[in-house]
Amino acid sequence: MRSLWENLLWELSKIGRLRFWYLARQKGPWLFPLYLGLNSAVAIFVLGFFAKITSWPLIFPSLGPTILLAFYAPEKAISAPKNAFLGHFLGGSIGWLSYILWGSSGFGGPEINYALVAGVALALGLTGVLMFFFKVLHPPAASTSLLASLGYFSSPFQFLGLLLALILVLLQCKIMHLLAGVPYPWWSAKENELPKLSAKGFSLFPKKSPRDLEALSDLLIAKGKIDQKD
Repeated sequence: MRSLWENLLWELSKIGRLRFWYLARQKGPWLFPLYLGLNSAVAIFVLGFFAKITSWPLIFPSLGPTILLAFYAPEKAISAPKNAFLGHFLGGSIGWLSYILWGSSGFGGPEINYALVAGVALALGLTGVLMFFFKVLHPPAASTSLLASLGYFSSPFQFLGLLLALILVLLQCKIMHLLAGVPYPWWSAKENELPKLSAKGFSLFPKKSPRDLEALSDLLIAKGKIDQKD
């Protein structure tokens, strides 16, 4: 059930034929690239605008994939604000810690700093493991992990800027999707909930379900839910 604020934006979306964006997203495949490209460009422009007036660097390379995911697949868990925020937070924190522990000399000089390379590899691997473990998988966060482990964030101030920029981006995505009539969660996607099929006390979970009808029939026969006929 939509909140009062969401209902208000839903009604506003009907003004000035803004429902065009809904049609572009749902029924017009040839219009969808325009929806994707325009909204992505606007999101970056707004970041640049705030970066200019605050003199705070807010445009980070790893936010580009996050924006594209949010507008390309808003219904997916990997695009949800929860996954995006916690994923980037994990990636940045692990990468930053790796950079501090494994070396800060970077790749400058005639020889490669192998300690730093090992730290970068460890940071990326650990980021992936923790995102999977906490169920906040967000692939663009891997870029944040690499940037941080290579010393891109020279101070906590810059990392805080990334998080603030991310919040601003996610808020933009939510507003634009509301105006377009496209479902997009405030925090966690419904896809994170494990659905199931139940009938006569027998439940099938997607991760444990058979992949084809023949395997399904065999399973139901084995469970005694249907009778086998010649």
